[in-house]
Amino acid sequence: MGMISVWRLADDEQIGELLSEPAMIEELLDEEGPDIDLDRAWHGLHYLLAGTARETAGPRGYILGGHRIGEVCVGYGPARALTSEEVAVFDDLLQCISSEDLAGRFNPEALMQDGVYPEIWDRALTGEDNPVAYLVEHFVQLKQFVAAAHRDGVGVITYLA
Repeated sequence: MGMISVWRLADDEQIGELLSEPAMIEELLDEEGPDIDLDRAWHGLHYLLAGTARETAGPRGYILGGHRIGEVCVGYGPARALTSEEVAVFDDLLQCISSEDLAGRFNPEALMQDGVYPEIWDRALTGEDNPVAYLVEHFVQLKQFVAAAHRDGVGVITYLA
């Protein structure tokens, strides 16, 4: 299955509480709530938005960014939070990028060279798979989720499971 990125809605009050009491994250994640699963596309999406496999500042880096919620491991490391204000900025960015624009940034050789997880990108060269469609599908889901969070004035919690 591998590492997947999960995004869950949280209001700014919840985020503030989590930042001051990180142990509460486990309780929040046990609750049912609206969320999305970016599957293993998360790192490829980050790369196509940020131009790097590494964490980077600003909204282009929000897939790997945000405010670290303490040291509580909830899968592969701690969860992170984006406030409603950061979600609004991220939504503005995502709405300016079409699926075609995102697909146009896809360079399988560069993704492989930079070790972008899950390192399946060369399948586009052999015709074995269509990783561009996989990324675009999850990009559309992310755009819709972030737009809904922005519309509702809430933030998000993200983590790798």
